[in-house]
Amino acid sequence: MNTSERIVEAYFRHCLDCFTMTDVKVAAGNNRQLDLVALRFKTGESYHVETSVKIAGFCPDLTKLETAFEHKFFGTPKKNEKPTGDHALGKDYRPAVNRAYKRLGLTPSKVQRVYVCWAVKGPNETELAAFCRSFSRRYHLGKNPIQVWSFRDRILPELTAAVGTSNYDDDALRTLSLLGAAERQKGRKY
Repeated sequence: MNTSERIVEAYFRHCLDCFTMTDVKVAAGNNRQLDLVALRFKTGESYHVETSVKIAGFCPDLTKLETAFEHKFFGTPKKNEKPTGDHALGKDYRPAVNRAYKRLGLTPSKVQRVYVCWAVKGPNETELAAFCRSFSRRYHLGKNPIQVWSFRDRILPELTAAVGTSNYDDDALRTLSLLGAAERQKGRKY
């Protein structure tokens, strides 16, 4: 689990009061795993979260989001030139992903799928929500369209506020705590 995935996992614990599991293996999924599964016992909500945070000029547009959704949430193999690759062979790992949900006691149609990236390039929030609903209809997700959350605009600010000035043993949370304190103390003299 990389640092951005650890921060997203902490967001689900500290901001949404979820129980979490990370790096859930997908049996017979050809090296597939679910980055994060989160359960919110108060509401009965379940989440499958995939995190792809890159800040060096990469913010996905709708085309890249579509490819990421298909690969990360539904097990569609990435396209490549290999004649013996999973894509060329027409492999489909969606049943394996659904079995992973069921193994954890989750109902695939009720799982909320959340894709976390730095930010999205192009559409405004209304257009992005419409895209997610349209995509989700194609995959018969019913009342739970895929959501895209911004690491920069949602996860970091809300988690930083939630951790406050607490002294955490977790290095990532401690760093956010220190950065939050530094921001609040700007301009003060000691």
